[in-house]
Amino acid sequence: MIAMRTRLFLIGTMGPWLLAAVSSVAAAARITATLPADGAENVCPDTLLRITFDEALALGTHGTISIYSAEGGLADAIDLSQSVRGAQARTLGGATFTNYPVIISGKQATVYPHLGVLQYGREYGIEISPEVFVGVTNGAAWKFRTKAAGPAADAAKLTVAADGSGDFCTVQGAVDWAPAGNTAPRRIFIRNGVYEEIVYVTNKAHLTFAGEDRKKTVIEYANNEEFNDRGQRRNGRRQTIGIDADDFALRNLTVRNTTRKGGSQAEALRIDGRRCVAEGVDLYSFQDTLKLSGEVFVNNCYIEGDVDFIWGYGTCYFTNCEIKCLSPRGYVTQVRNDQDHFGDVFVDCRLTKAPGAADAVLSRIEAERFPDSQVAWINCRMDDHIGAQGWQITPGTNSPATLRFWEYHSTDLTGTNLVDVSRRLPPSRQLTPEEAARMRDAHHVFGDWTPAE
Repeated sequence: MIAMRTRLFLIGTMGPWLLAAVSSVAAAARITATLPADGAENVCPDTLLRITFDEALALGTHGTISIYSAEGGLADAIDLSQSVRGAQARTLGGATFTNYPVIISGKQATVYPHLGVLQYGREYGIEISPEVFVGVTNGAAWKFRTKAAGPAADAAKLTVAADGSGDFCTVQGAVDWAPAGNTAPRRIFIRNGVYEEIVYVTNKAHLTFAGEDRKKTVIEYANNEEFNDRGQRRNGRRQTIGIDADDFALRNLTVRNTTRKGGSQAEALRIDGRRCVAEGVDLYSFQDTLKLSGEVFVNNCYIEGDVDFIWGYGTCYFTNCEIKCLSPRGYVTQVRNDQDHFGDVFVDCRLTKAPGAADAVLSRIEAERFPDSQVAWINCRMDDHIGAQGWQITPGTNSPATLRFWEYHSTDLTGTNLVDVSRRLPPSRQLTPEEAARMRDAHHVFGDWTPAE
């Protein structure tokens, strides 16, 4: 191993060595670039390893990606023979998730080192055995040096940049840097780019994720129930971003769960915390797009899905949001609050549809399991995909009389024509103007918290 490491750190610059290393590949695939580049300085310790080839390629089923420290031997290793259907265990925020150690997209391969293994102020060498990539018969190797030190312990703003120009290269890297039990407000500014990662926050309050551009700052991953959540409690591992913390804010970015349609429950965002905010965020998935528990204020967001795509156990207030059904017989919400709290209140929102969407349901619930479910739609504009009955109740031995399915002054998308609510399903009801005015007040909904818009 020492001889291998010595050879690794004696190799020349990126250009001549890598060209020599791949020159004998019979026109299969040739490495054209790496990130970090060979010899790079000031690299984030949470860096991903990106390798660009001149042709599309496939990942092998065995072979090893090794990271060596010039000061201390083997720092990390990814053995593809240990993968199950291409995935391996990975620790995120102190919890174990299933992740892909290598993701190939066209001509680029992205390698995910284990988080926390690279340290500040160290030189590292990468060696990839030839079997890792199909059709590349020569291995790849290069080296880089990490930043001398991280942000100051009291830093109130951190920057994440996929190209390595920030304090961190991944969102999870910035989250992991914040101390456990954090109580100081910290803003994690995320520069434009696509961050293909699962992000998990626990026991770290007062964090804000703020994107550079709502459309160009994208966090995405193909996570879902089958991939990560079997046997887990309360659906806590199947999201793209999962928050188990209070006083969290998410602003000005896109969150996408790239699980295919019909590929199991797959939240883009899950929040379990008090006094949390999502503002100016685009959320994409199919089933269970947005799960909210605790207290969450949602303002000026775009949310799309097809089955129960807004759901949870919390008290949530939505305002000025667009909520789009993607499929026929879509279920917009399934809300599971208890009798002592409001559920989800929608004010001045727009319910839109994809082509072909029809007979959608504002909310559905199993009255036997959740007899106190509460959903209110107040001054919302609705396209014609919302079915005449509006609501769906799965009956049981309990009376549905305690359900609070409310609506007030629903109009078409123009905002001028009232929706015909004469066929709405009992026991849903239309609110009086006085009742609607109270429900428009976020402080009335939350009780002891008034979010600042």
